[in-house]
Amino acid sequence: PSNMQHRIRIMRERGVFMARIANDVKRRFRNRVLPARLQKGMKTQKELSERTGIRPSILCDIESNKIFLSSIYALQI
Repeated sequence: PSNMQHRIRIMRERGVFMARIANDVKRRFRNRVLPARLQKGMKTQKELSERTGIRPSILCDIESNKIFLSSIYALQI
């Protein structure tokens, strides 16, 4: 294989490796906001939003693990 083909293969392998690491991090560091909210009797994100001042869209992203729970939001919750 040419040098360029070799570089492309290496880049693809690194991409797969990085994707695996990202998935592992997401799996290991799942937050517990949703179960905690439900345990406290808050049925909707809107209720938690009203109590914490965090926008419902942000709470949705946190609960679905699209974004990591920051320390600032953790303290508010």
